[in-house]
Amino acid sequence: MTISRNQPFKRTDRIADQLRKIVSEIFTQKIHHWGVEGITITHMEVAPDIKHAKAYYRLLDVSKKEEVRQNLAKIMPIIQKEIGRQMRTKYTPHVHFIYDEALEHGDRIFDLLDQVKDQS
Repeated sequence: MTISRNQPFKRTDRIADQLRKIVSEIFTQKIHHWGVEGITITHMEVAPDIKHAKAYYRLLDVSKKEEVRQNLAKIMPIIQKEIGRQMRTKYTPHVHFIYDEALEHGDRIFDLLDQVKDQS
């Protein structure tokens, strides 16, 4: 007899949530002074094989987007080492950081809708 458990999330979703918490903690407690101030992890996607992950981030100061991207590349080994230390999985996902432009796209859509409304 098989007992089914109602699991609300897939394994990759649970790992993505754990990874988001770990990476956020790394930014706030360990490397917040390395030129990546004001970064917030908005979303994390983990590949089905758990070997790769995409971390979508936002910045408080959007004008520093390129500077933060370069600094993230410099400190990736530190981030990966800390993820490996804290994760309890067979593989440590290699994290790729991607700037989350969803809010800018949403703002642009609202601006366009306002323009259409003003013209009519």
